[in-house]
Amino acid sequence: MMKRVAFRIVFLVLAGTMAGAVDATVHYEDLDGDGQAEIILANQYLKVELMSGVPPVPPSLRWYQRLFNAFRRKRKAGPAKYGRRFVWAGWIRNIEFVPSGRRWFIDRAPGGPIWQGIPEEFGQTVKMAELEDGSFACLKVGIGEAIGKGLCLRGNLTLTKPAPWVFETATTEDGASTVTFTQRVETNYSCGYVYRKVFRLERDSSVLQVTRSIQNAGVRPIHTSWYSHGFWGQGDSGPDGDCWSTVPLQDLAGDAADVDTTRCRVADLSPACYWGPVSAAEMAEPWYASGYGPTREVFVSGFSERLAWFRMWTNAKTYSCEPFVLIDLQPGETKTWTVTRGSVRGIDAATASGPGAVLDLGGLDEDWLHASISPYRPLSGVQVRLRYRAEGAAQDALDHTATLAKCGPDWPGRLRLERHRLPAGPCVFQITATHQGQVLLDTTRRILPRTAGLPPAWLGAAGGKQAIVLADVQRLGDLVKPTPATAYWVFALERAGFAVSVLPIGDAAGDAALATAQLVVVSGPVRVPDSVVKALTSFVGQGGGLVMTGPLDLRPFELSDLLPVTAVTADVIAQGRAPRDGTREFLDAPRFRYQLQLLASHPTVEGVPLYPSALQGIGRLQVVEPRAGSQTILTYTGPESLQPKVDSPALVVGTHGQGRVAVFASPVNWGTPQIWSLWSRLGEHHQQFLGQLGQWAAGKPAEATSK
Repeated sequence: MMKRVAFRIVFLVLAGTMAGAVDATVHYEDLDGDGQAEIILANQYLKVELMSGVPPVPPSLRWYQRLFNAFRRKRKAGPAKYGRRFVWAGWIRNIEFVPSGRRWFIDRAPGGPIWQGIPEEFGQTVKMAELEDGSFACLKVGIGEAIGKGLCLRGNLTLTKPAPWVFETATTEDGASTVTFTQRVETNYSCGYVYRKVFRLERDSSVLQVTRSIQNAGVRPIHTSWYSHGFWGQGDSGPDGDCWSTVPLQDLAGDAADVDTTRCRVADLSPACYWGPVSAAEMAEPWYASGYGPTREVFVSGFSERLAWFRMWTNAKTYSCEPFVLIDLQPGETKTWTVTRGSVRGIDAATASGPGAVLDLGGLDEDWLHASISPYRPLSGVQVRLRYRAEGAAQDALDHTATLAKCGPDWPGRLRLERHRLPAGPCVFQITATHQGQVLLDTTRRILPRTAGLPPAWLGAAGGKQAIVLADVQRLGDLVKPTPATAYWVFALERAGFAVSVLPIGDAAGDAALATAQLVVVSGPVRVPDSVVKALTSFVGQGGGLVMTGPLDLRPFELSDLLPVTAVTADVIAQGRAPRDGTREFLDAPRFRYQLQLLASHPTVEGVPLYPSALQGIGRLQVVEPRAGSQTILTYTGPESLQPKVDSPALVVGTHGQGRVAVFASPVNWGTPQIWSLWSRLGEHHQQFLGQLGQWAAGKPAEATSK
């Protein structure tokens, strides 16, 4: 018999009413004051602002302004940097969720190039012919003809013949509005294409659908890649601590139900930043989500095909989620792909995405497991079938169908399961939501019911212990400007619950600097003065914790037994260069990076996904020799094709006196291209690793505790 489980349906009304259907409209507004109106698609849920691609109206000059300009030195005319990079026609300037007024993207220029909305770009140019001076006539899809050198990347392109755009608007009989942009290009080099994109907003829908197609109208192949940026800015002045983002990741050593949709915190790490790709093998499903915690709003982007790779980066003003689609067209061939952008309110995260709804599977209390379903339309009578079974079991423990009376983009339907009735171990959930025979959502997820929704154990566990990060920086009065590696350490240690201060390496020579600390981190590259070696030896001997990260210079430690390593015998930099922006080199990036493999279980790496379940992508490392009596926790590994072959220790730990010491033989500058250390999306596993390193080192070994 199937086990009976207490089951309850709760219908939440967060805002709004079940109003009647409202047709989508299209109208025009000059939003940026340049004299040229933008195109507005709108309904009761979304307001979508599109740039028309029509050049701005030149300002009307008075007679004295024209006279003054006649004597001014004339500057060379030409399009701005972003004019020969991003496709202006149909550039999404912003998307607003009307019920709350949430504008999801930056829509102002911070004194430089216009970083706003969701621009798109075709990364690789198509070389058409080599010219006499060694340069190339090339074709940049979406922009036009140009002249470039070498790989003809966007940085060295000179636009010679911009390609015109035309657009038309329409309203369909079913109440939807569309805007269609078309660009036709013919060249003197037998290359050409027809690029078309159709923006569609339906009545009563919180989803914008964009269908793109490109036809090779020439006699030569077209090889390029398409991607969109998305300059997110949920906070008042860009991202803040309440912004989050996620990309569903696949456990490479698990099964299809092992999908990680962790909410990744977005933060300003100046002067560091996040930057790195997620490979196609690591992406579980072709969608991503971003959200704003205080208002429980979520924006989901979905794609009609599996992505080639995914890239994320941040800076102080914005962060970007960049999906990549490969385009390889022989003459006469056409490629079509669709992107959907949907907004909902009333959920805390996105666990799964379907064609008609988004799912938040979790809950913040121990008594109930919540399944919140937010359709992209206001609907009545949504059928939800929920099944789950204990992992490895052949029979479902629950197979139940419920009906949600009313739910929509602004008021999700919620199902609740009592946690104590669920199996104690891992469960596999299957949730399907349909409406009048149409599938809104169909997903399978593996979760741990008793820990779902609880924060990781490492967050805040340090409980206010004092930590000092020593770096090769100079003091400017009372201020210390951190290096990128130092910025990562500070952020991770603060999340782990440490009270963190940064000191130039020379300031640690006096005992006063270390008197109140429980942890010291030496963030490479740095040369430690002999006086600081003595201070650190005393500090650790009396019960302090020390963590050192590469690149390591062990010469000052030659006469000391403080560290658990005795020598650095080689510096290794992966042969493959960092992938260049706008190229397909990201496809092969994992082949040119080393990974971290677990050699022994240890608190420093508990819960951190390692190879082969996940990729770290380390491009620089040091070969070290462990000291007798130390313990090697992680080793380096890499694909057979990667040279040199390295299987040396990566993380070595030990004790000295009453304290603990850890050495990680690689830089921690996550995001620096040459020395990548990619720990999934926005570095959350990178932060966890650093936080747990610090917490372990700041604890006391058992023998010291007994004394």
